[in-house]
Amino acid sequence: MTFPDLDEAFRELSRRADEACEPVDPHKFAQPDPRNRSHVSGTLWNYLSVAAVVAIAVGIGIVAAPRGGSRQVAGTTNTSTPSISAPVRTSSPAKAATPSPVPATDVPKTQAALIARFRSILGDTATFTVDSALSTDNLITGVLTSNSGTRGMYVLELDKNVGVCGMISRAGEPPTPRPCPNLKALPDGSALKVDPNFPDGPPNGVMNDAIVSRADGWQISLYTSNVQGKYYGAPLLGKNPALTVEEVTGVVTSGQWLAK
Repeated sequence: MTFPDLDEAFRELSRRADEACEPVDPHKFAQPDPRNRSHVSGTLWNYLSVAAVVAIAVGIGIVAAPRGGSRQVAGTTNTSTPSISAPVRTSSPAKAATPSPVPATDVPKTQAALIARFRSILGDTATFTVDSALSTDNLITGVLTSNSGTRGMYVLELDKNVGVCGMISRAGEPPTPRPCPNLKALPDGSALKVDPNFPDGPPNGVMNDAIVSRADGWQISLYTSNVQGKYYGAPLLGKNPALTVEEVTGVVTSGQWLAK
């Protein structure tokens, strides 16, 4: 049964109920007359029939009503429950990591300041003398003596914007980079080159040196040797350089060269 048919049935049942429910004289029921028994029975059957039909119609209407909401009838309000959407989760975009700034190199400005900085970095590892005639504000040289007594020449130099490995040039040809073994990058962006036990100067001359080229353009280099000078016939001062390659590397990569 469609909804229009159901509405029509309700109207028809209402009309029949009005006709069946005419005013009845209460005296007829107080003193029943056998002659009117059929009329009373008919009236009662009319009541029962109307009630039964109304009940059936209501049942059909309930079954026929669509699930999930109530059917709206004229004069009533639709009370269907609106659907509730689940909350949508949103994630914030990941922030890009900010690169750490490269610390500036704190460069001594005078020869005295460079000597004091070198002495502070060495600590009790070694002592040294300074040949003032060959030294400048950014380079000192002399004899280095380790705490074990080993002696040798050293050169400590600070420079700006120079190549770690240098160039090779021949007459009439442009300079070309020379081989540069033992070169590696450091986490802070610096480049470190070391030369352990490298033949140098006179026969039996050996050197340990390290050069760090920092990201801010400054280069710190320390050269140590077991001879007194870089010339043929220079006397040997020991079997090995006064500092090992690890100690030399520790000097040029020291945090004391960085600005506070």
